[in-house]
Amino acid sequence: MSRNRRVNSRPAFLALAVLLSLLGACSDSEEACRRGGVGTYSQPAFLVPNIEGRRVDCGFQSNVSDVAMGENGFAWIRRSEYVDRGEDTFFFPPNKLLSRLDPMGTWLEEVPLPDFVTHHVVHPSGEVTVFGWEKEVDPLAIQVRRLGPDGSVIKSRRFTHDIPLEARLDFIAQPGGAVTRVRTPESERFAAIMLARADGEEVVFLAALDGMRVGRLDANLDTLWLSPVAPSVALKDFSTWEQMAAVGAPWVGWGLDVDEQHQVHVATPLMDVQRRAYVESFEREPTGATGRSFLLSSFSSTGAFVSARAVSAPKPQEIVGLVVRAGAFALGASERALVGGRAVSPDLYFASGRLEGPVGDDLVRALDVDRDDVPVSFVACGWERYCFAGDTGFEQGSADLEQRKSKGFLLEVDPLGQQLSLSQIQYGEGVHVLVAREGRLGNPVFAFSLDGTQTTGGPGSRAKSNQTWVGILYQR
Repeated sequence: MSRNRRVNSRPAFLALAVLLSLLGACSDSEEACRRGGVGTYSQPAFLVPNIEGRRVDCGFQSNVSDVAMGENGFAWIRRSEYVDRGEDTFFFPPNKLLSRLDPMGTWLEEVPLPDFVTHHVVHPSGEVTVFGWEKEVDPLAIQVRRLGPDGSVIKSRRFTHDIPLEARLDFIAQPGGAVTRVRTPESERFAAIMLARADGEEVVFLAALDGMRVGRLDANLDTLWLSPVAPSVALKDFSTWEQMAAVGAPWVGWGLDVDEQHQVHVATPLMDVQRRAYVESFEREPTGATGRSFLLSSFSSTGAFVSARAVSAPKPQEIVGLVVRAGAFALGASERALVGGRAVSPDLYFASGRLEGPVGDDLVRALDVDRDDVPVSFVACGWERYCFAGDTGFEQGSADLEQRKSKGFLLEVDPLGQQLSLSQIQYGEGVHVLVAREGRLGNPVFAFSLDGTQTTGGPGSRAKSNQTWVGILYQR
């Protein structure tokens, strides 16, 4: 029988091809990779005194999708990078990579990732949970992997969950405010992970699955629980900005956090049409504000519903983060108020309060850094300190080239939204903060991009070369 056994060399060949392409694209040698000359976090001339950083790309064009922090200060960076092939560059997909830095910024290792990874979190053991892997043919299934510290696959599963018809929370809203519960055709149903957070060796996630749902997986990737958070409300037949504004749209984004007691907290938008769908779905009204709001939903460590609180949000358009510590919450959002067809400052929105405190004590306020501020993250940065991270998207139509160059910023505020510090990064053609995460000792870790020159990506290409860096903001 052994003579007739077929030997399939294709997996080994593909693995070798991937390895060779990665080595060719990004070696750790200084000659082949421009980041090689920087061994740890340092302070180049363009960084302010309380920020250190290091370059993580190999030159040409790259991006950082997310940064996940371990409890020991190790950073896992999920990033992508194009190989410069001249005019053929963008006919090839970028390499997808998972890179690891130690607390000092020393480059430890890098492993290739498949194209369809969407989220990753790091656990105290050093293991990593990854959502998405290969292309999935079933739109209701989500591939999940548990990786070892070396990037090897330890466990894998396809997350699926059968939601009974009566438990599906799909609605449509129409101009004029009519809200109707609908049965989504099987061919149009899908599942998607929106956010994920590590909680010890377990992982908490927010998913779109016949409504918004929050769940928890254990270290074996088994589902411990899945609880409904809010209905999904699709806006149908809205054709003008005036119709959108009449119902409070746009109002998008999500926030997810796990507190010290392992309770799970979710922030979602709450317009009037969503409020009516919520009441019909759960037969209860959120406490708190009655108008356009954040919806802050809390669940026990076992998934039981605890509370739903509405926090006033008359102007913001996108939630960028939620922090809950010791019974206090803080929310960050982007306020992109349109005046005369363009956004004007202020562009940051802050809300805070106590989960069990009087609703009247909730604080909401607009903040301002510069013109057209674009926050991308809102994280804890010390005890009762919060940081907005983003960049200033100056007036793009300005004839003054200097006014068109964005600056990265990290704005630190207290529980009342009062500014404690403002750190900015300015370099070359522009700086874009890509993502920020809570770091060790209250020092946030963030990824940012430095714009470069035009690439050789073919006639008419507007792509630019850039550098991608990871930085740490140290508390003053």
